[in-house]
Amino acid sequence: MTSWTVKTRKKFSRLSLAWFMRSMLFASRLMPYSLGVLLGGLLGHLAFYILPRDRERAISHLTSVFGDKERAWIRKTAHRCFAHLGKAMLETMRERSFTKRRSSR
Repeated sequence: MTSWTVKTRKKFSRLSLAWFMRSMLFASRLMPYSLGVLLGGLLGHLAFYILPRDRERAISHLTSVFGDKERAWIRKTAHRCFAHLGKAMLETMRERSFTKRRSSR
């Protein structure tokens, strides 16, 4: 790939991520808490599969700490970590918007 292609691809990727995060911030303000947590878990689940570098990094780190555990357990734990991070992200977005609304009263 040419340098221009790589730069354009990265720029598009970053722009897409920024718009996705803005839309999630907006959506988190409108949805009930339980739906936000469910959606966050699904986003974390999706991230586990579409971010191979981060997935392998998490598996590698868990393997270095829990080397005596089975590979399936380590992979399952990494998957649950991604789901938990997705839930925490949506909770934080929701809490932040709730705090802003509350403090503006």
